[in-house]
Amino acid sequence: MSTTTEKLRGLVEFLYLKTEESALDWNLSSDRQSVWSPIGDYRIELSEDQAESFEKDVRVTVFNKDGDQIDTFTDTYFSGMIPTKAKFNTYYLLMSTNLETAKRQASGADAAIEKILNSLGGSAIIERSTRGGFSDDLDDDVPF
Repeated sequence: MSTTTEKLRGLVEFLYLKTEESALDWNLSSDRQSVWSPIGDYRIELSEDQAESFEKDVRVTVFNKDGDQIDTFTDTYFSGMIPTKAKFNTYYLLMSTNLETAKRQASGADAAIEKILNSLGGSAIIERSTRGGFSDDLDDDVPF
């Protein structure tokens, strides 16, 4: 049997994966600060949460079909853990990326950019290789 932490990790990672596939129907809240999606008999909401340490966290809230909050947690719940299904170093990065992507899907920004690119006859620029930073070859420049 799975622990609560294992289930919540799975929830967060599969929310991300399904968002990347555009498989969830994300809706933007009226204040444009959070997004929500119906999933089965539940509603999942993603939002930023101002932490006591002045850092922002990403909050996931689960509501039942009656609109009652039944669970809520932030990325800090997974402190020290690394996502396994999605390639991120921290749950904060995974969850904040998911929130941003869901907001862009809900607002229509992603679809608009794609249509504009198509009108221009263009396409997304996908990096095939990454160039290192200035410090990547410093050891070659320093005589020993």
